[in-house]
Amino acid sequence: MLFQKAIDEPIFCPQYAHICLLMKNIEVDSKEQECGTTTFRKVLVRMCQNAFESIIAQSRMMIKHSIEKRKKRTQEKIDQNDVVYRKRSIGYCRFMCELLKVEILIPQILDVCVAKLVKSPKEIPLECLCIILKHVGKEIDHYSVFEKLYEYSSECKSKLSARIRCMILDTIDLKNNSWVQRHRIEETTLLHEKRE
Repeated sequence: MLFQKAIDEPIFCPQYAHICLLMKNIEVDSKEQECGTTTFRKVLVRMCQNAFESIIAQSRMMIKHSIEKRKKRTQEKIDQNDVVYRKRSIGYCRFMCELLKVEILIPQILDVCVAKLVKSPKEIPLECLCIILKHVGKEIDHYSVFEKLYEYSSECKSKLSARIRCMILDTIDLKNNSWVQRHRIEETTLLHEKRE
């Protein structure tokens, strides 16, 4: 239930991650192990892994069936499914970032996620990648990932929407600013000007 709430309400992910931190050593019944119990942390990590794999699988399935769906269903229904998928994917990624910040997940787990997301030049996986990098890019800074992002952003005939291209450029700018967001740099500059 906590996992589902975190995905449905990404704005509260930091609070849900801290709740998980408090609960990480609690023993819970294991559905997969016959011997009985496991820790809450292990169950949570397994849920994150399954959720991420569903993002990748759903992305592949949407690409594969998009032409068939467009023939059979109305555009409105397809768009509604895309919105739900996008919202859930963003929620998963945001929650995993917050779990990394409270040290429930290890950086290697998100390294694998980033490597898989950067391979897909589709909008939702790239948006998830940008969200992960925005929140925890400093911990998982990879040159090859940014090479691919530069490639996606520089393609003139890219099939990516302007919103995703801007998101990629913002992520690249964030990395170039040593992971300090632009508005924070401007605030610091304004504070120094006021003091003088």
